[in-house]
Amino acid sequence: LDANTALIVKDKVLNLEYNLTNGETYEFSSAVVNDVNRFSIIFRTAGVATSVDNSKLNTSTNVFVNANGELMVKISTPLSADAKVSVYNAVGQLISIKPLSSGMTIANAARAAGVYWVKITNDGEMVTRKVIVN
Repeated sequence: LDANTALIVKDKVLNLEYNLTNGETYEFSSAVVNDVNRFSIIFRTAGVATSVDNSKLNTSTNVFVNANGELMVKISTPLSADAKVSVYNAVGQLISIKPLSSGMTIANAARAAGVYWVKITNDGEMVTRKVIVN
Protein backbone atom coordinates (compact mmCIF):
# COMPACT_ATOMS: atom_id res chain seq x y z
CA LEU A 1 0.00 0.00 0.00
CA ASP A 2 1.16 3.51 -0.55
CA ALA A 3 2.09 5.65 2.47
CA ASN A 4 -1.19 7.61 2.33
CA THR A 5 -3.43 4.53 2.51
CA ALA A 6 -4.67 3.20 5.85
CA LEU A 7 -5.75 -0.42 6.34
CA ILE A 8 -8.77 -0.67 8.66
CA VAL A 9 -10.59 -3.77 9.91
CA LYS A 10 -14.20 -3.21 10.91
CA ASP A 11 -15.80 -5.58 13.43
CA LYS A 12 -19.53 -5.38 12.67
CA VAL A 13 -20.54 -7.30 15.80
CA LEU A 14 -18.80 -4.86 18.15
CA ASN A 15 -19.30 -1.92 15.75
CA LEU A 16 -15.62 -0.91 16.08
CA GLU A 17 -12.85 -0.07 13.62
CA TYR A 18 -9.16 -0.87 14.13
CA ASN A 19 -6.30 0.72 12.19
CA LEU A 20 -3.85 -2.02 11.17
CA THR A 21 -1.66 0.23 9.04
CA ASN A 22 1.34 0.41 11.37
CA GLY A 23 1.52 -3.33 12.06
CA GLU A 24 -0.93 -3.23 14.96
CA THR A 25 -2.92 -6.39 15.57
CA TYR A 26 -6.56 -7.03 16.33
CA GLU A 27 -7.46 -9.99 18.49
CA PHE A 28 -10.93 -11.25 19.29
CA SER A 29 -12.68 -14.32 20.58
CA SER A 30 -16.20 -15.53 20.05
CA ALA A 31 -18.32 -18.63 20.06
CA VAL A 32 -18.07 -20.79 16.98
CA VAL A 33 -20.55 -19.50 14.42
CA ASN A 34 -21.01 -19.69 10.71
CA ASP A 35 -20.91 -15.94 9.93
CA VAL A 36 -18.84 -14.65 7.02
CA ASN A 37 -20.12 -11.08 7.40
CA ARG A 38 -18.59 -10.08 10.74
CA PHE A 39 -15.52 -8.28 9.38
CA SER A 40 -14.82 -5.80 6.61
CA ILE A 41 -11.49 -4.57 5.32
CA ILE A 42 -11.42 -0.85 4.48
CA PHE A 43 -8.71 1.03 2.57
CA ARG A 44 -8.71 4.76 3.40
CA THR A 45 -6.72 7.43 1.64
CA ALA A 46 -6.41 11.16 2.13
CA GLY A 47 -5.94 11.67 -1.62
CA VAL A 48 -9.61 11.62 -2.55
CA ALA A 49 -12.05 14.22 -1.34
CA THR A 50 -15.63 13.05 -0.97
CA SER A 51 -17.35 16.23 0.15
CA VAL A 52 -19.74 18.17 -2.04
CA ASP A 53 -19.84 21.96 -2.10
CA ASN A 54 -21.99 24.56 -3.80
CA SER A 55 -19.26 26.28 -5.82
CA LYS A 56 -19.66 27.27 -9.48
CA LEU A 57 -17.49 24.30 -10.39
CA ASN A 58 -19.84 21.94 -8.56
CA THR A 59 -22.91 23.15 -10.44
CA SER A 60 -21.25 23.39 -13.89
CA THR A 61 -19.54 19.98 -14.04
CA ASN A 62 -20.89 16.65 -15.29
CA VAL A 63 -18.94 13.38 -15.20
CA PHE A 64 -20.21 10.31 -17.03
CA VAL A 65 -19.21 7.18 -18.94
CA ASN A 66 -19.67 7.34 -22.71
CA ALA A 67 -20.66 4.43 -25.00
CA ASN A 68 -16.98 3.42 -25.36
CA GLY A 69 -16.55 3.10 -21.57
CA GLU A 70 -14.42 6.26 -21.34
CA LEU A 71 -14.76 8.58 -18.33
CA MET A 72 -15.87 11.96 -19.66
CA VAL A 73 -15.94 15.42 -18.05
CA LYS A 74 -18.20 18.16 -19.39
CA ILE A 75 -17.69 21.58 -17.85
CA SER A 76 -19.41 24.87 -18.66
CA THR A 77 -17.30 27.18 -16.49
CA PRO A 78 -14.29 29.14 -17.86
CA LEU A 79 -11.09 27.21 -17.19
CA SER A 80 -7.81 28.41 -15.71
CA ALA A 81 -4.47 27.45 -17.26
CA ASP A 82 -3.85 24.88 -14.52
CA ALA A 83 -7.30 23.21 -14.64
CA LYS A 84 -6.96 19.43 -14.41
CA VAL A 85 -8.87 16.20 -13.99
CA SER A 86 -7.57 13.31 -11.86
CA VAL A 87 -9.00 9.78 -11.83
CA TYR A 88 -8.69 7.49 -8.78
CA ASN A 89 -9.73 3.87 -8.36
CA ALA A 90 -11.98 2.68 -5.52
CA VAL A 91 -9.09 2.38 -3.04
CA GLY A 92 -7.80 5.88 -3.77
CA GLN A 93 -4.89 5.10 -6.09
CA LEU A 94 -4.25 7.77 -8.73
CA ILE A 95 -4.84 6.27 -12.18
CA SER A 96 -4.39 9.34 -14.37
CA ILE A 97 -4.13 13.10 -14.34
CA LYS A 98 -4.77 15.29 -17.39
CA PRO A 99 -5.18 18.97 -18.24
CA LEU A 100 -8.83 19.95 -18.47
CA SER A 101 -10.03 21.52 -21.71
CA SER A 102 -13.17 23.58 -22.15
CA GLY A 103 -16.24 21.71 -23.25
CA MET A 104 -15.62 17.97 -23.09
CA THR A 105 -12.52 16.09 -21.87
CA ILE A 106 -11.79 12.37 -21.89
CA ALA A 107 -10.66 11.91 -18.29
CA ASN A 108 -9.46 8.37 -18.91
CA ALA A 109 -9.59 5.72 -21.62
CA ALA A 110 -11.98 2.79 -21.26
CA ARG A 111 -11.79 1.35 -17.74
CA ALA A 112 -12.62 -2.04 -16.29
CA ALA A 113 -15.93 -2.32 -14.45
CA GLY A 114 -15.77 -0.74 -11.01
CA VAL A 115 -16.08 2.46 -8.99
CA TYR A 116 -13.89 5.46 -9.82
CA TRP A 117 -13.50 8.93 -8.32
CA VAL A 118 -12.96 11.84 -10.70
CA LYS A 119 -11.51 14.99 -9.14
CA ILE A 120 -11.71 18.24 -11.10
CA THR A 121 -9.70 21.30 -10.05
CA ASN A 122 -10.06 24.73 -11.61
CA ASP A 123 -9.06 28.19 -10.43
CA GLY A 124 -8.65 27.14 -6.78
CA GLU A 125 -11.92 25.18 -6.66
CA MET A 126 -12.26 21.40 -6.52
CA VAL A 127 -15.15 19.00 -7.05
CA THR A 128 -15.18 15.19 -6.84
CA ARG A 129 -17.60 12.84 -8.56
CA LYS A 130 -18.11 9.10 -8.13
CA VAL A 131 -18.53 7.17 -11.39
CA ILE A 132 -19.56 3.54 -11.74
CA VAL A 133 -18.39 1.70 -14.85
CA ASN A 134 -20.51 -1.38 -15.65
